[in-house]
Amino acid sequence: MKDKNKSKKDIQRENNDLKSKISTEFGGRFGGESDIPPDVENQFLKNVMAFEKQFAERKQTTVYDRIGRPDWIPENKIKDSDMGSALEELYLKLHENNLSIDAICEVEEREMYRFITEELFQETIDDLSIEGMMTCFIYEEFHPNHEHDVKQAVKEFITWTLLKEVDTDDWYFNENLNLQLSPIIDKEKAIRNIKNFINAWSSVKIHEFEIVSVDITDDLQIAHATFEVNYIAIPEGNPDPISFSGKGKMKLENVYKRLECVGWDVLECEFPGFSLLTR
Repeated sequence: MKDKNKSKKDIQRENNDLKSKISTEFGGRFGGESDIPPDVENQFLKNVMAFEKQFAERKQTTVYDRIGRPDWIPENKIKDSDMGSALEELYLKLHENNLSIDAICEVEEREMYRFITEELFQETIDDLSIEGMMTCFIYEEFHPNHEHDVKQAVKEFITWTLLKEVDTDDWYFNENLNLQLSPIIDKEKAIRNIKNFINAWSSVKIHEFEIVSVDITDDLQIAHATFEVNYIAIPEGNPDPISFSGKGKMKLENVYKRLECVGWDVLECEFPGFSLLTR
């Protein structure tokens, strides 16, 4: 809250002192003059100072301890008609303590309640309490939705990498492309084929793209996806558009064993007009 008794100069002087302390004690760096109002900057710097102090002296706790160890009813003891309100109470308790849980895909209320009480409560977190700072959890980080993740990987590779007008010399494009491809394939050939394909067109427009099926092996290591695609591309130096339409397929590998994170890398990809590893 702004101190009405402090002048603008007083606040600015305090800001300079805070910056000096943050730099000296925690190695913080600040740029030149800022257009941020002094009182807004003051609150920001105080939050930074509080965070750095708590982080330096940080203790750890569990989610359950953080929210005050409230009484809760086991999931299998709650009626379906009462589950919504029971879950809402948990959400409220978490939010009151600057914690939140969300899901990318739909998760049934009973499963979310079970997850919070049986798993999330036991999670260890840094015991930090900064006004306005939330610690956020995602359900899928604990229980990946592999079909959803495969579909996202397929969609991104087709619609955001291959069938899009991009600068193939762009640093970000190349970094992202390198991350999308599995290291066990011939990356040099794959990247060459991708760039040759993209650079063959002066423009490209997708008219239809739909994932038809996703099959994942029992060990969750390999996925096969099929899709329908319809796109029109105009060749470089030729104004006449070419239409491509038909089925495509992609093979992907789960990266978790290698990177210990959720994700799928491309192993193979073919659709009308393109093949990742041929030639």
